[in-house]
Amino acid sequence: MNNKNILRNQHGFTLIELVITIVLNGIVGILILIMLTSGFRGLGQIFSVKRLIQEGELGLSKFSRETTLVYRFIYAAADGITFKSTQDTTIAITYLLDSDNLVRNLNPGTGNQLLVDNVNSGTSTFSYYNSTGGAAASFADIRRIRLTLNMQHGYETIPLTADVFPTVVRFKEN
Repeated sequence: MNNKNILRNQHGFTLIELVITIVLNGIVGILILIMLTSGFRGLGQIFSVKRLIQEGELGLSKFSRETTLVYRFIYAAADGITFKSTQDTTIAITYLLDSDNLVRNLNPGTGNQLLVDNVNSGTSTFSYYNSTGGAAASFADIRRIRLTLNMQHGYETIPLTADVFPTVVRFKEN
């Protein structure tokens, strides 16, 4: 046997084949890494939106519970409502859309309790309806209160709404 036949019968990889294999494996690895990181980023946004919705629903739930039994309305506007409860008529309860937050206040001057943040207070509103579904003209006409919270998550707006039908014992305008 001569040296030419020995070299021809040996099987192996050339340097070009090894370089091409390494480059292709690198490209596939980068694509897999991009897909995994974008998936985790999307999952993080889902949890963030879910937390925001839960916070908004908790605030709406508290609002609904307290406004169900109203003794009398003191103030009702698009940015807030103040009323006295049947449970303790010495305490005035205020819900107010204040600088991108929904806040609650017991008696003026006691300080606001933050219920919900990240609220677009420019588009979130309190609406008041009479028994026929039209706009209530006075405190005595209010039969349904709708609180619409437009929650802000980045550039996305998530609307949440609560309708409350207060059981009003007595109306008095101040």
